[in-house]
Amino acid sequence: MLPGSTRIGEVTPYPPPNEKHVRASGVASYSKNLMTRLTTRFDLAVLAERAPGVQEYDDGGITVVPCWSKGVRYLFSILSCARDMDIKALHVQHETFLFGSFVSAAMFPLLPLLGRLGGRRTVVTMHGVMPLRMIDRSFLRENRIEGNPAIMKTGIKVLTKLTAMVSHHIIVHEDMLKKWLVDDYGCDGSKITVVPHGIEPNPVRVDREVARKELGHQGGYFLLFLGYITGYKNVELLIEAMAHLDKDTVLIIAGGEHPRLAGDPDYKEYLDMLHRKAEEIAPGRVLFKGFLPEAEIPAYMALSDMLVFPYNVCMSTSGPLSMAMAYRKPFLVSEAFREVIDLPEAIFPLDPRGLAENVSTVRNDARIQERMARFVDRMNEEHSWDRVADRTGAVYDKVFGELYRRTPHPEGKRSESGG
Repeated sequence: MLPGSTRIGEVTPYPPPNEKHVRASGVASYSKNLMTRLTTRFDLAVLAERAPGVQEYDDGGITVVPCWSKGVRYLFSILSCARDMDIKALHVQHETFLFGSFVSAAMFPLLPLLGRLGGRRTVVTMHGVMPLRMIDRSFLRENRIEGNPAIMKTGIKVLTKLTAMVSHHIIVHEDMLKKWLVDDYGCDGSKITVVPHGIEPNPVRVDREVARKELGHQGGYFLLFLGYITGYKNVELLIEAMAHLDKDTVLIIAGGEHPRLAGDPDYKEYLDMLHRKAEEIAPGRVLFKGFLPEAEIPAYMALSDMLVFPYNVCMSTSGPLSMAMAYRKPFLVSEAFREVIDLPEAIFPLDPRGLAENVSTVRNDARIQERMARFVDRMNEEHSWDRVADRTGAVYDKVFGELYRRTPHPEGKRSESGG
């Protein structure tokens, strides 16, 4: 650690050494990209989720300490690690089930509260915010969530507002999410900063013809869906649209089972239904690939002509959508993204025929493809990870104070204690 600086504890899932993506959570790759850029300015330690065979290690100057596991004890494991490392500043990445089940989610406000009582300041990044109007029986049923909608809505509202109250600051990725926190949840807008989700620069690329040969596909127009398969992502709409598309169109569903739902009989029936529907509507033209290992992503991105996001609700910034922009791929999003994507040509109505018409229009209209390319270029510039790190660093300065900013050693060297 450098003289005159104090470590910031980054609480997050984190990829194992020499990797950037993990199957369990897209938050891990987000944190890796962000921490890599913040470490030149701040003294960071990642308080990471435990992973088999991974011990404490150094990741380019960042100390990574696997110290917590999903389940009710995660709170105490994190706070104990922070105490042992004398960490007074915490930045916690948050999604509803990131730390475990409903019970673990309900306990989350205790993390910033107990941190506050222990003299720690806490920033929480909320990767998703649910608009309260969307929490109804249909949403709960689609996402295999047991419970009464009214009780669920009240519980989520209380937990979200408590988290915002006891945290020193909240980060969200979209203006829309901040608006929901203020309007739906009654949170203090002065404590909320919008920091966009970053878009990865210069991803690994594969020649399209090489990818076609490698993956065994020599012709056709390829649509790609990336991400976990859950009810609100509306994969069935994408399959139903195949009935209205040219016969050379192939849909690749590169989506794994959601970890929270694995083993749930109703969820298995939902997945089986998707397979049956695909075989009935477009036999041989809907390919279920499951979760893509990191090494295979470049080939599938090269193969695909367009990515499609048919979500019923947009409650977070989509990591796969950011990946589409990183690879500068044409994309379509449902009208649920209307407040996030300022490109009318990219938005389709939530019905199969409307989606199919939009796919065909983008496929055959070079002018729309050009406008989409200009939009993607602008998004890549505005959402660069360097800009994301700058904005996050500004929050650190505001909340943690100059004490936590990394300062040069008087002799230009690191101290004996490392860092």
